[in-house]
Amino acid sequence: LAACVHTLKAKIFEAQGQQHSDLEIQLEFIPHTLISCLSDLSMRFVELLKRLAGQHSKLRSKTVFLINNLDQVLQSLKKQHIEFSELKTLRSLHTNSCSQFVNEQLSSHFQHLH
Repeated sequence: LAACVHTLKAKIFEAQGQQHSDLEIQLEFIPHTLISCLSDLSMRFVELLKRLAGQHSKLRSKTVFLINNLDQVLQSLKKQHIEFSELKTLRSLHTNSCSQFVNEQLSSHFQHLH
């Protein structure tokens, strides 16, 4: 996903005769259809991650898989200064997965306090 956007940025800058490494592009300059495709791609990516996480037999492993992969994607997008509306969904899923993991760990060790 990040590589796709980076390539898109590079092509736009090349068309404008500018160096893409020196400039940031705002998504408002990218046609709406491309943003829509990017949004669709990100949602399909989340679906794929969830299916892949489902391959793990333990809930803890599923949660850790989601956390690690979402973190990698979010860090990559942040590093390349990529923002789009569905990024909030990815961040929310990451935050919720982290909370779920913490709650699972706490409940397994401190269940008697509940």
